[in-house]
Amino acid sequence: MKKWIFLAILPLFLFSACQEKGQELLSSSKATYEATTTPNNLMMPEDTLYGHIMQEMNDKAGELRAKMNEEALTAILETRSILQSLREGDAETAEFKTKELIGKFAIITTANPELQLLPADATATINETVTDLKTINELTKQADEAVAKGYYQAAKPILENLSSEVIIQTVYIPLGTYPAVLTEVGALIKEGNLNDAAILLENALSTLVMEEVVLPLPVLKAQQLIIEAASLNTDEEADRALALNYLENADYQLTMAEALGYGKRNEDYKGLHQSIKALKKLIEKQETKEQIKASAEQLKKDMKAFREKYFAFGKKDKK
Repeated sequence: MKKWIFLAILPLFLFSACQEKGQELLSSSKATYEATTTPNNLMMPEDTLYGHIMQEMNDKAGELRAKMNEEALTAILETRSILQSLREGDAETAEFKTKELIGKFAIITTANPELQLLPADATATINETVTDLKTINELTKQADEAVAKGYYQAAKPILENLSSEVIIQTVYIPLGTYPAVLTEVGALIKEGNLNDAAILLENALSTLVMEEVVLPLPVLKAQQLIIEAASLNTDEEADRALALNYLENADYQLTMAEALGYGKRNEDYKGLHQSIKALKKLIEKQETKEQIKASAEQLKKDMKAFREKYFAFGKKDKK
């Protein structure tokens, strides 16, 4: 069982799943997947595979961070600093910091007049409690039996163990209300009413919007394995063996994603399974390098399109 912090604090880690487009995909299926053959051991160190996933996410985070106003990164921390000054009775410091923060928000709202929710911070956690289909099927059976008998509380911990995902929690500042509250806080401080100012500021912090998005880890793994397989020189025997191993494990990861309820057997998953099978046949028969390359590139495109449709990183700015 793995449950560990992937990135403890990652400012502007704005990854998200396009749940609006893929809502129909996210229904859970009670079907078991025992017919799927367990693949040979992955011929890639586990740390390397996770490293590829981490690198992809860090690259995306860098792109998003470059687009954002840096003042947003410190707004929440500065608000808490003002609150601390108020609690300590330091009106002068609290007033100075409040004026400074109001000025920063004025710049942000002027530059983004239609923006309602300003991304300010995020955390990302990997929660991987199952890594094979046999365990998934066993847990699913136990959960089904518990629910069928009405033992709902007994089913809860079982279902909690059916996870293999990256969880992204993003914090947004509501620009429609937050700056206005700071103005009120500033007025109260000026009047010497530090207690009411502190209460108002605490209420403002409670209005921060939290968004949680789940990215299925098996889907992320499958994509990376497909990318690695496509990069190999299948004219070489050793590379052919690696490519087949990566594709076999990618196929297994996609089936795991379905079994965990991150999707169901629909045309999208079915097409990916078929494409992987077709590419494996080309490699096994040692078809021409051009044929294999064309098939591999198409599989990469199909996998990318699947990710973008159902489990994409970034939503558009919230307006």
